[in-house]
Amino acid sequence: MPIDHDIVINDQARSGTLIFFHGYGANAQEMADHVGVSLSDNLSHVKLRFPNGIEPTHYNPNQRSWYDIQDMLYDKDVYQKPFDGNLAAPRALSTMTDIHAYIDRVLEDDDINPDQLILAGFSQGATLAFYAALQRHEEIAGVVSISGPAIDQVQGIHSSPPILLMAGAEEFSHFSGRELASKTHDLLLKNGFMSDLFLTPDNGHNICQNSLNALASFTRNALNGNAVDPTLRAAPQPF
Repeated sequence: MPIDHDIVINDQARSGTLIFFHGYGANAQEMADHVGVSLSDNLSHVKLRFPNGIEPTHYNPNQRSWYDIQDMLYDKDVYQKPFDGNLAAPRALSTMTDIHAYIDRVLEDDDINPDQLILAGFSQGATLAFYAALQRHEEIAGVVSISGPAIDQVQGIHSSPPILLMAGAEEFSHFSGRELASKTHDLLLKNGFMSDLFLTPDNGHNICQNSLNALASFTRNALNGNAVDPTLRAAPQPF
């Protein structure tokens, strides 16, 4: 299902574009109001795009999702089964055709090169940003994953952009959080990627001001070509 709606902030900016994918149950407007307002001054030279999730949740049509996880939530709430990242990963991968089509459209509409594009997201949206960035055939400027589930299961890797993995220092979920972010960070370094890991202090599974400050700093550096250490770069390999 195509992405047919996004909210744009700093529409006249020409240095580059940051696409931020929201988490499950949020929407483009919420991210524009929270993330966009925080970033707009710090990244006044960057166009900020907040796409709306592909489908409504089962709770409210204004709450959006990128892929259905209702059965996993039901199992967690009713049967006390852990949320299964192994089920989430293939569902995230199944959305990639629509995600890449949206990214292609943004590159054309904003008249930018791939090295002027940052992909970022939170939770469910972080997985999409991470997968899409590594699957692109033309390397983008960088990717930021904030508390992304199943980010150790990306497939179809074609490029190795600079990567910032973030999670709450108090986020100990078995499917996302500091343990998964640390595991993925180690995998990335082992396979020749440029990866940084930032654990936001006194924080759990949410978008805090510390994570937004780190996102802004990473974006500025990446768009200025300062985020890559050539000595750490190698041909990307599947995990």
